[in-house]
Amino acid sequence: MNPSCELHVTWMLSETAPSDILAESGRWLDSGERERAARFARTTDARAFVLGRWLARRALADSSGTRPDAWTFEIGAHGKPVGRGPTATAPAFNLSHGGGIVACVVTTASDSSVGIDVEAIERRLPGRRLERFLTTRELEALGPESDPDHTVRFWRIWTLKEAALKAAGTGVAGTLVAAEIDLDAAGGPRVRAGRPLTDLQLLEVPLAPTHCTAVAVDAPPGTAARLASLRHVSEPPRDASRPGRT
Repeated sequence: MNPSCELHVTWMLSETAPSDILAESGRWLDSGERERAARFARTTDARAFVLGRWLARRALADSSGTRPDAWTFEIGAHGKPVGRGPTATAPAFNLSHGGGIVACVVTTASDSSVGIDVEAIERRLPGRRLERFLTTRELEALGPESDPDHTVRFWRIWTLKEAALKAAGTGVAGTLVAAEIDLDAAGGPRVRAGRPLTDLQLLEVPLAPTHCTAVAVDAPPGTAARLASLRHVSEPPRDASRPGRT
């Protein structure tokens, strides 16, 4: 039996986040994060950023048995955050927010990298020139525009593609066609064989029926990725009034 790479996903609705969580997340921000939050033009984007850092700190602390306020973040290549905390090896994690949802994925598997993306199904497609974002075979997989599943299939491909690129650490700018998604592959969606990033493992996460959510993981050879937990955060943890305790 192959060893498993366990993935833990937490998510929350940003617009209805409890005031206690917002207050706690603000206390944990470092000066650079406060400056970045202040630069957002829209309050909703600033809130999603702050809550994302709260989710990440909580998730990293839970997976490593450390204090959430002991974690800081550095921005790596292509804007991907990297955790820095009291443990010698930080768990791999990634964040995404879209359509009013903030989501975080963490895996403690060593030598792995992970990416997550979430998008609202009702979001408008990015223009009519979808060939800017999808390969010919991906466009064919969408079916005709009259098909009721056309938009959903687009966002499934998009989230899988973006999660894969985030796991690979390449970023999405100018590279969207690098990870060609085979949506109907046997055993579930995957990066098409013979294309870059084909060794990544992809999972679609049943986070909310109004959203498409995908996770990609670059795990060691022979390691099978699986969703070990999926948690919706709707209220502060029991220790919310005592910063730094887990």
